[in-house]
Formats: sequence, structure tokens, C-alpha cells
Amino acid sequence: MMIKNRKLSVKIAAGFAVCLTITVVLGLLAATSMIRISKASKELSDVHVPESAIAQTIESATREIGYFMVAYSFNNDHSWWDRGQPALGVVTEQVKAVGDLAGRHNLPGLKQTAAELERLLQSYKATITDSRTAAEHLSAAREQCVAGATECSKHLDAYLKPAERRTG
Repeated sequence: MMIKNRKLSVKIAAGFAVCLTITVVLGLLAATSMIRISKASKELSDVHVPESAIAQTIESATREIGYFMVAYSFNNDHSWWDRGQPALGVVTEQVKAVGDLAGRHNLPGLKQTAAELERLLQSYKATITDSRTAAEHLSAAREQCVAGATECSKHLDAYLKPAERRTG
């Protein structure tokens, strides 16, 4: 009943005040939401985008290393081994970058991942070095077998020549 007794200008002013209050509250909610979104997008651009780029680079370089190591194992051509080494350097750099990123942004989960990646990288380096050593030993053994077979073939030829003369 109080509102009915008021003047029209007071009613309009009260309605305007209510609309203004609603607008201010909505504006404050929008501003705080924008601040939270800005912080989240900064975290996304500073942390998660580099994480993704590093992961993609590591995956690509690891595939490249594998390609060259398989080619080397098939043909024992050292140039294939040498061509895989730059990719191994890229993986090493990227694993270090993961640790740096984790330290810069205080990410304990990523720090653990970086430590595990470093351990796996050292194991991988040891494995491919062992593979090269094994391939070199295999190549040397193959050369010894070929030399032995050649020598055996000469002896067999020498043995069979007199027998051919007797039968021939």
C-alpha cells in the first residue's frame, strides 16, 4: 500500500534504482568472471600450451630416432646412426624443458614426470648405444664367417680339383 501512496516520480526513481542495482551486481559478476577467465587463459598459454608443444616435439623426434636406428640395424651404415643423433639431442633438450617448465610454474606432478622422462631417456640412450655395439659385433662376426667360408671354399676347390682330373 505504501507504493500506491507515493508520487509517480518516486516510483520511477525506485524502479530506476532497482534496475541500476541489478546492473551493477551483474557487472561485478561479469568482471570477476572475466578476471578468473583471464587467469585461466594465462595458465593455459603459459603452462599447458608449452606442455603440449614439448610433448609433440618429443614424440616426433623419438619416431625419427626410431626410423634411423631401424635403418642402421638393417644395413649397418653408420650414416643412419649419425642422422639419428640430432633427433636424440632434440629429445634431450625437450626433456630438460619439461623440468624447467615444472620448476618455473611450481608443478609437482610435471616435475615427477620430468624426472621419469629423464630416467627413461638415459635408459633409451644406453639401449641404443648397446644396440650399436651389438650391431658392430654382429657385423664383425658376419665378416669373420664370410672370411671363413671363403677360406673353406678355397680348400674345397683345391681338394676337388684332383678328383675332377681323375674322373674327367
